[in-house]
Amino acid sequence: MERIINKLKKHNLNFKIEKNTINVILGFGLILKIIFLDDNSVKISGHLTRWNFLTGMINLSLKQTIIYVNIWLAIFLIIQVYYESNFVEYPYMPFIFLLWFVVWIFYYLTTYYSFQTILYRWLDS
Repeated sequence: MERIINKLKKHNLNFKIEKNTINVILGFGLILKIIFLDDNSVKISGHLTRWNFLTGMINLSLKQTIIYVNIWLAIFLIIQVYYESNFVEYPYMPFIFLLWFVVWIFYYLTTYYSFQTILYRWLDS
């Protein structure tokens, strides 16, 4: 645990230490949790805090965020398809929302997995 803390300090990363957990703040509401278990193993997970670009007011893990976004996109597309065309004035709006969600999901996942790879390298050295 000390080795990871020293590496995080060396690279000027924001982090908070709890009992057996280090929370690394990666920006735009993304937090990477490093949990040190009793059997000398490490569990790494990604979470989105409130008021980020995808989940709004809800704290979710990255896997839950993908499901959450897909449900909202399905609801919006159903509303778009089954109501009259004057209900939604711009027919290309679902595609703009889809592009918005895909870009942010891609950003969060690439940030999470790239930092996770760096952490595994730090743990192996």
